[in-house]
Amino acid sequence: MNMENLRQRKGAKIADDATKCLSNEVQKEQKGKVPASKTSAELVLGHFSWNILSNTLGGSLAVSFGLLTSVYVATLHENDLWFSNIKEVEREISFRTECGLYYSYYKQMVQAPSIQQGLYELMYDNKTESRTTINILRRMNVYQEVIVSILYRILPVQKYLEAIYFYTYTVFGLQTLYVFALFVNSWLLSGTWLSG
Repeated sequence: MNMENLRQRKGAKIADDATKCLSNEVQKEQKGKVPASKTSAELVLGHFSWNILSNTLGGSLAVSFGLLTSVYVATLHENDLWFSNIKEVEREISFRTECGLYYSYYKQMVQAPSIQQGLYELMYDNKTESRTTINILRRMNVYQEVIVSILYRILPVQKYLEAIYFYTYTVFGLQTLYVFALFVNSWLLSGTWLSG
């Protein structure tokens, strides 16, 4: 009798363990399933909303980092040179090597009587090289300076900003664009804005 009771108890214990295992597996499957109360439309809408939120947050961070970098570079420039406290000639002298050369073409375009006259002077320049007339636009690649000078002439900022400040702020503003592009490029390559 003892052996029979033992076998019956052992059989009951195995049946209980099997029942528990089955109930645990059913619970796991039900956890993975979507509750009947949520429809597929609600799930798609939730996923779509999350994507919009994520992209908005990532884009905002990209713009914020770009602007912070621009402000940081402008602050470094001001602290290093005291740019706003020096005379116009000293500001121009503070542009070293090629920077000064490119600024001179920008200044030439700004001071020209008209945009057409400024372009003509750049295309038939005989001041840069001795005894030679060269096309500065092609030879020196000053299209950026030409565009910035045209913007300065067209936009109503001449009352508020001197030409040299517009030039430097445009350069610092381009830093915003560069950091933004770097952030977005990293985002696209990795698939998440957290890598930016």
